Amino acid sequence: AGEMMLFNMINLAQFERKQTAERVALNFHSRALRGLTNGGSKVLGFDRDPANSGKFIVNTNEALIVRRVFELYLNSRSLAETAKRLQDEGHNPKIQSEKRSRLARDGKWTLHSVRSVLKNMSYIGLREINKCKKSEIQDRLKPYQRYQIVKATWPSIVSQEVFDNVQKSLAEGLCLEKQRLSLATTRVFLLSGIFRCGECGRALVGQSSHAKSRVHRYYGHSKIDKGKKPCDVKNVRADDVE
Repeated sequence: AGEMMLFNMINLAQFERKQTAERVALNFHSRALRGLTNGGSKVLGFDRDPANSGKFIVNTNEALIVRRVFELYLNSRSLAETAKRLQDEGHNPKIQSEKRSRLARDGKWTLHSVRSVLKNMSYIGLREINKCKKSEIQDRLKPYQRYQIVKATWPSIVSQEVFDNVQKSLAEGLCLEKQRLSLATTRVFLLSGIFRCGECGRALVGQSSHAKSRVHRYYGHSKIDKGKKPCDVKNVRADDVE
């Protein structure tokens, strides 16, 4: 009898826990349908509305940086070149102190941060709901779990035409990258990310260059993270280190 009562109490506690989780999810979904945010990381170009934390207000200075990101990418069609130009021009992203990446905490541009800006629908005044479930079969999900795009409560920063051109270019670049990787030769760098520069302390990553007769493997600084101070250490032969 005691065992039965214990199991009944456990079942009731689990039922209440799931009900609470479902109520919270439904509340978040209801807010999202109204174009409000439910927390999340800082977004370049916007600030939180002091009167309503679920809304964004346009940051005029950062909005210029966002438009510059789209402009540079459309001119170069390269994420790496865009990140380098932004860094050289002194346009910094928002510092994400809660992120694990050192570059995000230091406010440095990376390929990932540039791509995140270019694909963010917030800049055309739209709100993505359940973005993490975008690739799943929607019919198998509950209504509040399905991926949707709704009108946001904040104005747009970038025009729809510019945003669509960028998405088309990103899709074409991704397709070409997949083709290139499918034909590429896999090269293992045993110390990539572990091996560090003795002068500046930054991690040295595995890289390779192609000559006429052979491929040269070496460790060097990331091409994006140049740092504020120049470093005398350039490249180190991978074969010698390993």
